[in-house]
Amino acid sequence: MKRHQSKTLGFTLVELLIVIAIISIITAIAVPNLMNARLSSNEAAAISLLRSLSSVQIQVANRKFIDMDADGIGEYGFFGELSGAIQPRAIPGGALLPPLLVGSFRQVNNGIVTRQGFHFVVYLPDVNTLGLAETPANYPLVDPNAAESLWCAYAWPADFGSSGRRAYFINHVGEVLKTDNSVQNYNGTVTIPPPDAAYMVAGSIDGLYRPGQVASDGGTWTVLQ
Repeated sequence: MKRHQSKTLGFTLVELLIVIAIISIITAIAVPNLMNARLSSNEAAAISLLRSLSSVQIQVANRKFIDMDADGIGEYGFFGELSGAIQPRAIPGGALLPPLLVGSFRQVNNGIVTRQGFHFVVYLPDVNTLGLAETPANYPLVDPNAAESLWCAYAWPADFGSSGRRAYFINHVGEVLKTDNSVQNYNGTVTIPPPDAAYMVAGSIDGLYRPGQVASDGGTWTVLQ
């Protein structure tokens, strides 16, 4: 009687190696695409947030929610003031109700707010138009006259390369500027954009910025199209 040997079903070593190679190729293509998509999403959110911030600053100034010198001209505010986390400067009786920014902007750490992979900072001017970050010690140093017309803000990656690459800027003019961040390497809390980063002349937020030219931080900022 003949015995029939059953053929073992399964992958040969060569077939397994082919499958592994195919998976590796797919992964090599897919992972960078997914990473780039996430970076693009984070950067788009940062741009949108800066534009929203600009609209809120206009509301605060026009409605005179902050008027430290009581001259009838409104002034710009910090994140904590705009989000209702703290009482606005020179307004007795409590925080803004309703707040103009969502509650997540109440979490201000050393002047920085973090959202969707990006850090954000608002600078307001002192009497010499130097930019002041949001700290308890700086609130009384904000110059009421200068704060009626000046403010600026920056957004940069919380983790450069993983959460974003570019940095962004906006001020009272309302234009969003961007830089590829290759020179400055703004990253997390290690390298933070100084107040005058996007301006042509260092030391003040009352200067000019010239898109396409090298700014005071050594990088080139261009208007976002």
